[in-house]
Amino acid sequence: MSRYHIRSYAYTNQAGVRSGLSAIGADAAGLQRMLEKSAFFCLGGSGISAPAALILKQEALARGAEAVIHRDVLVGRIDRSRFALLGTERQLREICQKLRVQAFGLPALAAELEEALANLAVNRWQIPLPRRGVLELGQRPLLMGILNVTPDSFSDGGRYLDPQAAAQHACRLVAEGADMIDIGAASSRPGFSPVPAEEELRRLLPALRAVRAAVDVPISVDSDKAAVVAAALEAGADIMNDIGGLQADPDMAALAARAGAPVVVMHSGFDREDPIGGLCDFLRKSMEIASSAGVGQEQIILDPGFGFGKEGDEDFAIMANLPLLRVLGRPILCGSSNKRCIGHATDAPLGERLAGNLGEALAGDKAATFDRFGQAAGD
Repeated sequence: MSRYHIRSYAYTNQAGVRSGLSAIGADAAGLQRMLEKSAFFCLGGSGISAPAALILKQEALARGAEAVIHRDVLVGRIDRSRFALLGTERQLREICQKLRVQAFGLPALAAELEEALANLAVNRWQIPLPRRGVLELGQRPLLMGILNVTPDSFSDGGRYLDPQAAAQHACRLVAEGADMIDIGAASSRPGFSPVPAEEELRRLLPALRAVRAAVDVPISVDSDKAAVVAAALEAGADIMNDIGGLQADPDMAALAARAGAPVVVMHSGFDREDPIGGLCDFLRKSMEIASSAGVGQEQIILDPGFGFGKEGDEDFAIMANLPLLRVLGRPILCGSSNKRCIGHATDAPLGERLAGNLGEALAGDKAATFDRFGQAAGD
């Protein structure tokens, strides 16, 4: 006969733990400390030296955590290694305290680990809009309506070249729930032909002005040319959407700094050996470029770039691991609607991918509500 009625508490997020421990009767003053012990993390990196790896391993084991290091580093066959550190929030913070007074570059590692832990705890952002106050992100997923004023975009090329048609479509998007409108005047579909800045502006500006007069939501402009984006901001756009990730046009970061506008930083390509690591490294480099140019971190939004240099299964690999991008501490924009990955998964042609689009949107929402447990807050 059971005496204590042992049960398993299937807590998958911080809110669940807080509620469950409070129901047991946990002391309110100690609850935060308990939460730090209940949140489990697996943080990884690369380039750790053999002496540093041995110290990291020792400090982790001493606190009941674990450090995973390449075995050849531990026996001195290679000089540097990738690593993973596993433990509760409390354990990792204690490890960082010990690393701060060590040699072999470990104080810098401690600082980066502490920054990552701080970033993972953030799930609300305020994005400054120079003309429109503040864009609140994280309370709920926001929807971006896509408006292409191009003759050759893969899903709606040619439909909205006329400024009035563009404005009418923007109004329809807002009426159907779009929180912002993204306007692009140069297709970036597979096999696209580059468009000179003059032609891009000829298409973009009349449509942008018409849309700006018709809707009262933030407007972003999709371009990798600083000259085009600068003109668009003058004409009423609020957000810079740079598919070049601040790495294609050297003037883009300086423009973001001058304008004070939010900038969407997009990734392209796919690292088959380390998909998420390669994606994070690219976006981190873009963030460093932004910072060096004087762009505030609060201006940055990250885009994993679905379909840009990625095939169907590769897009899904990114989507499945999307919450891991939260280690960078910035909100995430997912632009997967109607992309090849959805057609690949559903065998649906363009115009018949609504179910797949909704599925991808729900998967992306898990990243938007990701909490410190590494789970979606609504699980």
